[in-house]
Amino acid sequence: MVNGWHQPIHVDVGVPSLGFTPRWPIEDGNHRLYAAKLRGDTHILVTISGSVDLAAELFGVTADVIIEQDP
Repeated sequence: MVNGWHQPIHVDVGVPSLGFTPRWPIEDGNHRLYAAKLRGDTHILVTISGSVDLAAELFGVTADVIIEQDP
């Protein structure tokens, strides 16, 4: 927990327009997310699936940030 992890947390926001909303959005990384909170991390690496527009709204960013790819 002290040094963190390099694997991203995976969040699925669903696609409500198609009737899919996950019961719990964190698909992988619950423990990494909690450890990041305990460490006081200001940023975490996240992969997101589901509606780009909804993800942008939930995370308070523009859609182009959501679809940014690793180089």
